[in-house]
Parts: sequence; structure tokens; C-alpha cells
Amino acid sequence: MRRFIGDEVNSNVKIISPISKVKSGNLSKNDSNIIELNSPPDHSSDIKTWVNASNKKLTVRVDDLNYELDLNSIIFGLFGGGYVDVVLSSLIECVIIASTSNAINFGNLIAVKSLLSATSNGCNNRGVFSGGDVGSYSNVIEYVTIDIPSDATDFGDLTVARSELAACSNTINERGVFSGGGAGTYSNVIDYITISTPSIASDFGDLTVARKGLAATSNGINERGVFGGGNDSTYSNVIDYITIGTPSIALDFGDLTVARQHLAATSSGINDRGVFGGGEDGDYSNVIDYITISTPGNATDFGDLTSIRKNLNACSSGVNERAIFNSGSDITIKNFEYITLNALGNANLSGELSATRHHSSACSNA
Repeated sequence: MRRFIGDEVNSNVKIISPISKVKSGNLSKNDSNIIELNSPPDHSSDIKTWVNASNKKLTVRVDDLNYELDLNSIIFGLFGGGYVDVVLSSLIECVIIASTSNAINFGNLIAVKSLLSATSNGCNNRGVFSGGDVGSYSNVIEYVTIDIPSDATDFGDLTVARSELAACSNTINERGVFSGGGAGTYSNVIDYITISTPSIASDFGDLTVARKGLAATSNGINERGVFGGGNDSTYSNVIDYITIGTPSIALDFGDLTVARQHLAATSSGINDRGVFGGGEDGDYSNVIDYITISTPGNATDFGDLTSIRKNLNACSSGVNERAIFNSGSDITIKNFEYITLNALGNANLSGELSATRHHSSACSNA
């Protein structure tokens, strides 16, 4: 019987922890919080867990029945940097996107920073964090292996040090692009890296409008990256796009339903849908709007976040169609929340981060 992390094995046990927290061999029921027990203590002795390290299969034995979990298919989301409650932080937290379980500590960025960006090379498991504000504008790019909790490692440098930038990537030639931002002035810079190869970034081209506080996402193998919103001295509704595998200047795509900055963006891996959520438009916003990434046009209403917020981030589980948004600023809850990307509707509250998280960044291994 195939189950996935975040599912209940039965009414008494739920798998909650990533593979990197699991050691090869036999494990005690409480080792590394691999399982969450909902049963009375007298039942817990009936549960055993073990891992086949060669194929990343986790088996949970409950009441003489074996349940197998394919850990290769688990999609993890990372939230890094920014403010943890009111304290500027280097903390990276990990969530299992398909689960409603709480986040766990993953590691730390090289330095405390806010207003940075993040992207990944998906199933190849590398996440990169770039730029930001460390008391001055940062050009640092750093990376982690998404399914192995650890501190970040130096990758290289952006072409221009800046904060309030956005990032996205493709899944063919492992290219990550970083766009816009600011370093005292608004930036139209787009630069790129090969995510699997640490190095300094190279020039890609320019946005149609120089701006900061924008959001970015892509449709992966279809090679289109889109950049939405931001601030170019006023709140922007601009969406522009690039073909990620071909350095060039960006082209006009269309408009958001509401002009705003400090919003979040992510996308699905099946139906070519990109979503933008939250932000600031003079007030804080709960708007979620969406586009079909391969078809230029204006955004359409998707639904609403559970509350208005700005300075939030988002990531998704790709083909599994779940997107999650972190708490953002100016709200007191520390829950992240989720939508199903192929079904229009309002967001739902999910598990909790360690505290409210804002001015941070997010990526996943989808």
C-alpha cells in the first residue's frame, strides 16, 4: 500500500519528517520525529519504522501491516531569511507541501538578511538564495540541497548587488534568473546562473520596466519566466516575460488585476498556471490572481488569501498542484496556507512556521 508523507498511515500515525532526518536501519518510534502518534501510549509499542537507503523507501509497520512510502516523491518547501517574528534572521525552515504538519528547522543562510529571492532546479534538489539586505545591498548567491537539512554554502555573486528582487528557473538546462530589485534606485537587471554549477551570474537582459518588490514564477520545461507587480515609484500591475533558455530583454505579457508590490508568485506543473498572491496596494492585499503562463494576457481573479498581508512568499509542489504561502507581515498568525492550483477558490490555513515570517524567500524541489 503506497502512502506519502503527510498522509495518515491509519488513524493513529502520520508521517511528518523528510528523508534526511531518517537514518538507514531500524528506528525507534520517536527518532527524529519521523512519525506523529495520535494514539494512546499503550499503542505506540506496535509501530516500527525503517528505511531502505538505496531507494529512499520508508516502511512503517503498524499492527503487523506494512505501509511503504516513496520518499523520492516528497516535495519540500523552504522558507529562508527575512524576519522571524520581529527579529532579522538567517533561519531556513522546511515544510512538506502536501502535508498540514508544522515546519521544522532546516539550517541557516550564510548571513542574516531580508528582501532576498530564491529559486531551484526542482527535482535535482538544489535551492539557491540571492541578494537581499544585510545592512547593505548584497550580491551573494548561496545554495542548499533541498532534501538534506544543512546550512547554506557560497555559490557566487550576482552581477549587481540589490534587494527586493525576484527569481525563477527552468528545468531543462537548470537556469535560474534573478530580476529587478533595487540598490538605491530601481533596477531592470536580469542576470542568470546554471543552478548545478556554482559561479558568478551573467547578464541576461532587462525588464520592460525597472522596479523592485516584484514576484516571479515560471512554467519549468516550457521555458517561460514571468515577472509581476512591484514598484517603479508607484505600485505596478506590469507582467513581463522571458524565454529562460534564451538571454534577451523581457516582453510585455499583460497586467495584474490589482497593481501592488511585495507580493508572492508560484506555479503548477501541469496546467501552465501561474498565481500571484497578497502584497501591498496602498493597503495590504489578500488578492490571488492567475495567468496561463504560455499565453500572454491579463490576470484573472483566483480567490483570496485567508487574510490581507504583504512581504510574503510562495512555493508549490509542481505536478501535485498545491501551492503554499507563508504568513507575511502585519498579521499575527504563524500558519502557512495553501491553495489547489487547478481549482479556483480561497486559501486554507495549514501548518505553522516557527513564527510569523516576512521579507523572506521560498523555493521547493518540485
